[in-house]
Amino acid sequence: MIVFPYKYVIIATIFILFVFRIYNFIRQRKISVYNELLLLLIYIYSISVLYITVNPIILFDFGSTYKKISLVPFKGIIDILNEQGLKITLINVIGNFILFVPIGILMPIKYTTLTCRNIIVIALFSSTLIEILQYIFSDRVSDIDDIIINLSGAVIGYFLYKELKHRLNIHPL
Repeated sequence: MIVFPYKYVIIATIFILFVFRIYNFIRQRKISVYNELLLLLIYIYSISVLYITVNPIILFDFGSTYKKISLVPFKGIIDILNEQGLKITLINVIGNFILFVPIGILMPIKYTTLTCRNIIVIALFSSTLIEILQYIFSDRVSDIDDIIINLSGAVIGYFLYKELKHRLNIHPL
């Protein structure tokens, strides 16, 4: 198993974000505290998801750990259900779902022109990247089920954002 270089990734991304933010300030000569806090929140969320998914906190034993790719939809869920029971299956499914709801909420708040199609592309890319990194850096199953569930979470998050925006009559800043 190859160890994922979290420290270096975090340091590099902080440096890149800092340089980008300084460049943006020089170009625009203004700083939006709201915008900067939202970017920070998206950054913290992204790093947290990466850490949790590639180096998960083991609360339950999901069976033997070995590298495997599962491309048959819902086979992984059925396998967990048969091997570990309903409780562990629900924790896995709900956890994967909830993990991506913030993408559907945070991204359109920051980038107001994003559509549901854009959110699907972002979630699909992000979830696929996570599955690839899991295969490379951990002894876990890279599963199409996770991508489907993550994608569902992001889409529901987007519709939650749209509904809250409509109900609260929120307009972009």
